[in-house]
Amino acid sequence: MKLSKTIKATCLTAGALVLTGCINTQVSESMTPIASVIDGKVRMLHESDNNGWNDAEVGEQRKLNYSPWGVRSTQVTLISEYFSASGRKCFNTMLNHEGQSKDPLPTAAVLCQYQSDGSSWGFSTTAQGHGLRGASK
Repeated sequence: MKLSKTIKATCLTAGALVLTGCINTQVSESMTPIASVIDGKVRMLHESDNNGWNDAEVGEQRKLNYSPWGVRSTQVTLISEYFSASGRKCFNTMLNHEGQSKDPLPTAAVLCQYQSDGSSWGFSTTAQGHGLRGASK
């Protein structure tokens, strides 16, 4: 019985820490020519690629001016839309990259709003680096 309570408490604490991290993620003010990476998890869009995501619709395709992965270009297809636990507008996306990278490139990522006015957006990949949150297989 005591072990069960300890496991529950640990799970609740871990969940609270995850939510706190989502709510308190801060965007770097200094954008690089390609993009910024926060804690190795979020790849922020270049300021020239931040426009219009608030009004974007599922099924839409966009080519980024500056790929956050450092390749020649990345085409983004919006698969589904949702709001994160912290209230951010997000899209599940499929990615198509042109160019080469020394690191493996994700084929899917989550694109989320990082400023309430929609002026800053960033990608995070799923735990596996592929696949979509909430999408059927």
